[in-house]
Amino acid sequence: MATTHIKRSTSASRLVNYAEKRAVKQDGLNLDIQYAKSEFKQVRDIYGNPGRTQAYASRIAFSPLEFNPKDPHDQTTVLAVAKEVYAKAYPNQQVALYEHADTDSLHVHAVIGAINLETGQKCTVIGINTVIT
Repeated sequence: MATTHIKRSTSASRLVNYAEKRAVKQDGLNLDIQYAKSEFKQVRDIYGNPGRTQAYASRIAFSPLEFNPKDPHDQTTVLAVAKEVYAKAYPNQQVALYEHADTDSLHVHAVIGAINLETGQKCTVIGINTVIT
């Protein structure tokens, strides 16, 4: 079982800075993870939509009974599961994924760009907490 959380942020760069510090693995959707901060900014600039909400901070955490934070195979599996979840939930958004193994449970921080890449419009996400079974 996994749990998720999401909230809005006024700074995509700040979210990336926090998440990449402790990341054991990282990946991205609709962006090159090595250039996540600049690519988030480029999209905001292209669509002329800087706004107050630049991104959404999300986290998906997995039970330590299911995945061991120190096991490289489990780390790879968890990142793949998280990528699939975010790809289905946000297919037209930029998403930077950073996996952390610094607690008892493996968890993935996601920075979700606020701009829909197809329409150029901002997506609106309401803060939620969810349990995924």
